Amino acid sequence: CGHFMWTSCYEIGGDVFSLAELYLCVIRGHMARPMSPRPPFFDAPKKSLLAYQNYALNFMSNLTNFALNTGSISWPRQIPILTPAHVDSQLSQAVEAYCQKNVVLDEGKRTVYVPRVGEVFRGDFVSLETSGGGSAHQAA
Repeated sequence: CGHFMWTSCYEIGGDVFSLAELYLCVIRGHMARPMSPRPPFFDAPKKSLLAYQNYALNFMSNLTNFALNTGSISWPRQIPILTPAHVDSQLSQAVEAYCQKNVVLDEGKRTVYVPRVGEVFRGDFVSLETSGGGSAHQAA
């Protein structure tokens, strides 16, 4: 998955972006940085920052983490097509479907096992009270 994400590229407005760059710097552009240094997670090269900032979406929601599909095994086979009029309900449905498939409750051990997306993007799920920063919101 990582190799494919880095080697499949698209040209947008004269700038070339890999799928990993589109995923992390454009779609997730204003959200928290991933907590894992493993591919496809990275820090953008300084020379590319302006291009990323020009295209980064202003919409931010921690629910987005459950709708973006990188093609790994834990993701659903279907990719949701989000529409502006229904994005909130579509993201909520994506979270519900993802959690039903990937969250495991071990009542005997009184333990909940959460998918790695919760660890990698934990900065998106930290509340205002604990981080001193912003939580999920829609930017103006």
